[in-house]
Amino acid sequence: MERLTRYRRPAVGLGLAVLIASVLAGNFLYWGAQSRDALEPTLSFPVDVLEGAEPATAGDSVRVMTWNIAYARGGVWLAGETHSKVEVVGVLERIAHHVAAVDPDVLALQEVDFASDRTSGVDELAWLQRRLGYPYAAWVTTWEVRYVPYPAWPIEAHAGAIHMGMAVLSKHPVVSNVRHHLPEPSETSALYDAFYVKRAVQHVGIDVGGQRLHVFNTHLESMFLDNRRVQIGVMGAVVDEACACVDDVCRARCLVLGDMNSPPTGG
Repeated sequence: MERLTRYRRPAVGLGLAVLIASVLAGNFLYWGAQSRDALEPTLSFPVDVLEGAEPATAGDSVRVMTWNIAYARGGVWLAGETHSKVEVVGVLERIAHHVAAVDPDVLALQEVDFASDRTSGVDELAWLQRRLGYPYAAWVTTWEVRYVPYPAWPIEAHAGAIHMGMAVLSKHPVVSNVRHHLPEPSETSALYDAFYVKRAVQHVGIDVGGQRLHVFNTHLESMFLDNRRVQIGVMGAVVDEACACVDDVCRARCLVLGDMNSPPTGG
């Protein structure tokens, strides 16, 4: 009996330590995971109006541009890498230079950080709006987590807190801004879904000279083809609700913009 007791105590201690570690890890993951708003089927978001800016006069046409800016990482950073404010602003400055050369009336953006650890807390949309002078900025959240433990090692390289989404900058008044959540892939785990970026359609209503322009900004699934096809169907239904033609008469003016993560014939 004495020998059994002597060996049981370390085992009990180890089991208790594992249990405590598991509880702590579970609480940490729960704390760090997506905000509850991430899975709302439909959610309205605010519109930021640049102080002192005047809306543009409507012309005969509307020039549009779409750009996945990859949270201003410049195409050379590794996922999860954190960079200084100077580096982030440097990339944003180059983006602004190219946008200004095109001078779109409507600019749809994907993968915009609204103040994340990996981009040193820079609100990239606010920076671009001020730099380019767009009177109206409509944004939606697609990824909001308190802490992303990626990459797994070393710990100091973790992405940390992330608030990312899509946005539309407009020279004309934005009158509505709604996010429609898109389905998650069926192949992934609950833990994956809790931390990974969500997909959505941003539906922005813009008043262009008294006429409504419907802009649909999206960033579709990148890795799971079947889920991307499902998302395309859901997005199509969202677009049809506002833009479907009746008896070959189309009364709504609509644009679908964004990062489809697919070649034109790729589905």
